[in-house]
Amino acid sequence: MRIEKYALQHKAQKKWYSYEYHFFYRLIMSPILMKFYTINDSFVSSIKLIEPKIQDNYGGKRPYIGVLLSINDLNYFAPLSSYKSKQDRINNITVFKLHEKGNPENKLGVIHLNNMFPVPYNQLNEVIIDINDSYGRMLQNQYEYILHYQEKIQKQANKLYEIANKKDNSFLTNLTCDFKSLEVYISENFV
Repeated sequence: MRIEKYALQHKAQKKWYSYEYHFFYRLIMSPILMKFYTINDSFVSSIKLIEPKIQDNYGGKRPYIGVLLSINDLNYFAPLSSYKSKQDRINNITVFKLHEKGNPENKLGVIHLNNMFPVPYNQLNEVIIDINDSYGRMLQNQYEYILHYQEKIQKQANKLYEIANKKDNSFLTNLTCDFKSLEVYISENFV
């Protein structure tokens, strides 16, 4: 944690050139946040009782994979979804669209920011990508794109979190999980 504060302090003071800071930031801070994770089945079953928008984990048959974001000083799991043509019609901040880096026509899916939820670190399992099959290669392409846009993803997630919690925008509020209720539930039952 001291390293993160040091990096942020130096960014604010602009003591480093952007390249040096960018390298340091990715080297130190991104290994925790922008990896792929799965969630323990029992945890997903438990929080689905509070928030039905959270998807099932399918008993490990089809892993529930996502990335970890930092929202409101908590770990938030944002689930991935493979590409479906209906995603082309989505034009709001509830999802972050993914495509192959340098090839926007090769659509890879979305990060469902609207379905992100707080998660204790002990309920996460890091995913090791095996690129020997088509699914693994798709995950690798998603991962490369996500790493490249991780700051933009984090900003979009923070913005959605703020809008949803203000409840000023009923359209977005209806599409998102109830973040505050989930935070309370997790703090009372998993911390």
